[in-house]
Amino acid sequence: VGSFADRDNALRLKSTLAKRFDGVYLATLDGKAGTYYRVRLGRFTGRDEAVQFARSVTPLGIPVIIVEDGSTP
Repeated sequence: VGSFADRDNALRLKSTLAKRFDGVYLATLDGKAGTYYRVRLGRFTGRDEAVQFARSVTPLGIPVIIVEDGSTP
């Protein structure tokens, strides 16, 4: 949903989304430019489930990118 260099900004978005959705979490990415805090929404058992969820939140103005990270829900 979002990626931030400032952890507090990421936590604010996470808190806002968690009031409406289950499965909101932070994932960190350590890179050459520093640490980024990525706010993610949902862990799904398969792509079809993720696509269905994405279709339900895009009308709310939430941008969606489906990421397959290889981990299990």
